[in-house]
Amino acid sequence: MLAYMTARSLDGLLELVKELGGSDTRLIEATGISHALFSDADGLIPYALHCQLLENAAVEVGRRDFALLLARHRVASNYAKELQIYTYSSKNLRQAILGLMDHLRTRTLGIDYALEVQRDTACFSRTPPSSEAARYPQASILLLGSLYLMLLKASGGRFELTSVSLTFRDPGIRAELKAFFRCPLYFDAEINSLNFPARLLELGIATQDDGLHDLMVDYLASRQLQETRDFTELVRHLISRNLAAGRPDIDALSLRIPFQSRTIQKKLKESGTSFTALLNEVRFELAESLLLQSDIPITYIAQRLCFQDISAFSKAFSKHYGMSPRQWKKQLLEESAGAAPPQRASAET
Repeated sequence: MLAYMTARSLDGLLELVKELGGSDTRLIEATGISHALFSDADGLIPYALHCQLLENAAVEVGRRDFALLLARHRVASNYAKELQIYTYSSKNLRQAILGLMDHLRTRTLGIDYALEVQRDTACFSRTPPSSEAARYPQASILLLGSLYLMLLKASGGRFELTSVSLTFRDPGIRAELKAFFRCPLYFDAEINSLNFPARLLELGIATQDDGLHDLMVDYLASRQLQETRDFTELVRHLISRNLAAGRPDIDALSLRIPFQSRTIQKKLKESGTSFTALLNEVRFELAESLLLQSDIPITYIAQRLCFQDISAFSKAFSKHYGMSPRQWKKQLLEESAGAAPPQRASAET
């Protein structure tokens, strides 16, 4: 399964490249992307592209420790300010880490985050697709480095690591990494992780503010679509994004908002609808749009809407409209100019 991140994960990157004497234009050209990629902060981009951009940035500025510099730059600036406020207003490090994990899941698809405790050791880990885990060290260093600095600041400097595990070989900056994390490093590991004494999870945060923390929880939950009028609209919006990423399932949706699948179903039921109903609505609205474009084959439309094959798409379309996709399109073309398009059959929920 392919992994995706929001374009927000690239915040601060171009600015730092220019500060270090590099060319953002040359970097973008070398990666084969356009400036437009940075305009939609909540748009999904392939994780491999995110990784490649970081690797190319390190080459552009001639700094193998670019990810460490970017981590420091972000924490020192207003990058993800809402996450920093959330962290610094938490009760303890356990609450802060769990909340950060929930928010990270809303910004990614196909990447697993975990906090595990075994005896006296706690482990925060991120598991990206295996094909990228060892090839692109900059992305993993950036995530672990940013989290470490945030927890270090939240704890008033009391957070300390026992070790850091990395899935890649030493990229030539062992000394810099050791000085940054201030602990032993283990390369060629199975996972990327920060390992620390479990007792630190209960370490209180001096700037704890329950009222502010509750406000940030609500804010981060709604941040995904600031203009959303209700939960149903938010779900429709995210279903559309997930279809583009090839993930029509409710589990993919639960990775984008801080609710489990069962809670999503419950909230939708309270709104008088269901996940299946909204998925069908989004699919067929997109199907109409694509069918109106005469040069798009129906086979592609079936794939774009994440149906198993063209037969499954045609069957679902016929049940929804009372005619096949080709018949619907033919009827539309035969309508006189300005006439309404063929009407749907009564939708099922």
